[in-house]
Amino acid sequence: MRLLKWMWRQVVIVVPPVAVALTTYQAVHWAGASKAAAVLSALIVYGAAAYAWVSLYGAMHERRAAAQ
Repeated sequence: MRLLKWMWRQVVIVVPPVAVALTTYQAVHWAGASKAAAVLSALIVYGAAAYAWVSLYGAMHERRAAAQ
């Protein structure tokens, strides 16, 4: 059961920033920019989204642990 909880946490942490990065890549590429520019934009946005999401997830987790 602990393994399943750990795996679910990994999915919850990884998927949202990846979705944001893929959306950014598609938007920049479809706008006519080069593939390299689209990849660079996606990497920058992925870094920002991952940082924000992990911070938010950590704060929610801390609040939930403090409430118990």
